[in-house]
Amino acid sequence: MKNWLIYIFILLFFSAKAQDNYPKNDFRSPIDMPILLAGTFGEPRKTHFHAGLDIKTGGIEGKNIYAIGNGYISRIKVSAWGYGNVIYIKHTNGYTSVYAHLKNFNETITNWIELQQMAQTKFEIDLDSLNASLFKVEKGDIIGISGNTGGSQAPHLHFEIRDSLERPINPFLFGFDEKVKDNVKPGLYKLAIYNLTTGKQFSNTKTIKLNNTSAGKLELSETLKINKDAIGFGINTTDKFTGVNNHNGVYDIKMFFDGELMYHYQINRFSFDNARDVISHCDYWMKRKNNLSVHKCFVERGNKLNVYNYLSNNGYIFLYDYLVHNIKIEVTDFHKNKSVLNFKIQRDDNSEMFKEKELSFQEIMVQGRKNWYKNSNIEIAMPEDALYENMYFNVEQIRTTGLTETYKVGDYKIPLFSKFDIKMKINDINEVFREKYLIAYKNYKGYTKALNGVLVGNVLSAESRAFGEYFIAVDTISPRIRTLSISEGKTMTKYTKFQFKMTDNLSGIDEYNCFINGNWVILELDGKKNLYTYTVDENILKGKNSILVIAKDKRNNASTFSANFLY
Repeated sequence: MKNWLIYIFILLFFSAKAQDNYPKNDFRSPIDMPILLAGTFGEPRKTHFHAGLDIKTGGIEGKNIYAIGNGYISRIKVSAWGYGNVIYIKHTNGYTSVYAHLKNFNETITNWIELQQMAQTKFEIDLDSLNASLFKVEKGDIIGISGNTGGSQAPHLHFEIRDSLERPINPFLFGFDEKVKDNVKPGLYKLAIYNLTTGKQFSNTKTIKLNNTSAGKLELSETLKINKDAIGFGINTTDKFTGVNNHNGVYDIKMFFDGELMYHYQINRFSFDNARDVISHCDYWMKRKNNLSVHKCFVERGNKLNVYNYLSNNGYIFLYDYLVHNIKIEVTDFHKNKSVLNFKIQRDDNSEMFKEKELSFQEIMVQGRKNWYKNSNIEIAMPEDALYENMYFNVEQIRTTGLTETYKVGDYKIPLFSKFDIKMKINDINEVFREKYLIAYKNYKGYTKALNGVLVGNVLSAESRAFGEYFIAVDTISPRIRTLSISEGKTMTKYTKFQFKMTDNLSGIDEYNCFINGNWVILELDGKKNLYTYTVDENILKGKNSILVIAKDKRNNASTFSANFLY
């Protein structure tokens, strides 16, 4: 016991010292208004950890965004998805700051970016490893204005700090915690109980609703009777800040077994290579189905995250002795507000918490090694890092079409880290459609998603990272182009923007271009709205003009829209 206390003391000492190593006075705020947060560092999203702070901008776009320190712009990216318009600044102290979802860059950067887009004849561009002399910045320089571009769902600034290896770090470690007011304890909403024995894949997770209180102290009145040797716990928890209603991610979780620390999660830094491991750290199915962040207080074998300060038995709890044991779960935010849950557990063979189910499967896929499944019409090949735990695997034929059978592959409740290869045989291939075949699947919501793929002989190959219903389809339908403003012969003088909607029925739009009077022009894409916009520029002439829009999908089906107009 004494040795364990010494070990924990040393661990906490060096953890505290590590936090002191970050410069706390080098950086200013990226905005000139109070920092209110809509998202925290390390907050669990469906397929990744949030890499920074989401800073509110009053629900509007157009707020000035400032360089937090001296340095130079090392990367600029324009995208219809993800971070949207984003700037990366490499600072003189070795760190990099990131500013995403910008509406616009400053005028100098905007003019330069447009030249690059014209040169590459692409709207979406990624300009990395820029020369240090190109865009030097000083602390407080305006680099752009806030917006809602990319995957953003509301106007805000996504802000990050990264180290020299491009690993995101909690900005609170750099003194930004002092710019945020927080006297609110984390909320505890549900306790999840997991069967971690051999048949766990066929056991439903049990949940207990918690009566969350502002006092932050909860206790279950009855001892939990459990009929399994190995179990694990998870906690559905979020954090709030003073004066803000958003439910954010928590910073620190500890679990104790009879007073001994078994599990300690703390998110200060992570690698993008492992960010997807959030689907193992949190309950994947509860996040997908109900958008609940349930942090597992145990670690699966395939989870490679480096966010656990301490683990005993990987957080697995073994109940062999039939005695009553005490469990305590502590959730703490960065500002030291803490909530605690206490309860008792006991092994009881008469409990019906986890009922026995028949183990029905065709193959056992082993975590940490390559796995295969094959029948006469379908083949699955999984790399060694695909699984987080061993898996009982089934492939079931559920219907037949003229092209191929439809197969239910695996259990869509089980997440995968990396992609697997899938091959499907076409029954009667039509050479007219050889370039139009693709593999598609229906996910757990019944939505069809195209994987496309490569056809060799009569076997179509593709990659996927989800279980579901797989089948072969043919895409012969061209994308649809719908104009929202311009038409043949129309006078467009009062318009400063021409806008379009483009959709595709299956394989997805692969390429699009717009020409004014024969000259290629930038067609901006807002991915959320599926909105394509041309902003009137010097290519428009006084009098008669022409426009041509071309869209092509991933199976080489193309559509065009053309018109003559007056300006």
